[in-house]
Amino acid sequence: MKLTNWILATTVAIVACHLSLGATPALAIQSLSGMVGQTYYLAYNLHPDPKRNTLSSVNYQLDGAMIPWGTQVKVQRVDRRGMRLEAVESKKVYLYQFHRNTGQTLALSDHMAKLLVKDISGLKKEVNALPALDQRGIKEGRVKLGMTKRGTLIAIGHPPEFATPNPESDNTWNYWYNRFRTFIVNFDDKGKVEGLTGYPF
Repeated sequence: MKLTNWILATTVAIVACHLSLGATPALAIQSLSGMVGQTYYLAYNLHPDPKRNTLSSVNYQLDGAMIPWGTQVKVQRVDRRGMRLEAVESKKVYLYQFHRNTGQTLALSDHMAKLLVKDISGLKKEVNALPALDQRGIKEGRVKLGMTKRGTLIAIGHPPEFATPNPESDNTWNYWYNRFRTFIVNFDDKGKVEGLTGYPF
């Protein structure tokens, strides 16, 4: 009887967990509804799939295309599939897809707030004040040995939160090149890139 009760309790807990996980995306999407129709600027470079015009909250570092930081975008729509962004100048439309793990360690609204900003003036001043190596990496959308953490964030974006929850304090950042390949950026105690493991560029 005790075993049966334990199995039942465990089953209920698992079902409740699945129901909770199923309800979370809808609530997260609702928290982004106020962004629809608004224009923003990208706070860091993005590397879209050039064939599908898709982006991912995992921040895949795909080769072949780059949307530079500072690009003005308009939020066209938000749903369970993701956020549809239109680059104001080029008129290209991209689907920023929400990975199922996004939102586990950081609210989806906070995740998007790191990418989309209303005012770019402060960021422009910050980039102009960064070392020449950082500026070159940012322009190319690539991370290089010796770059600072801040320069790396603008050049290739944030590592996914579920893999690197605290990039400010963590000196090992985990990225995905695509769905199947990962790479690691290691920083020294001064916050500069000292190692790149599996980086394809």
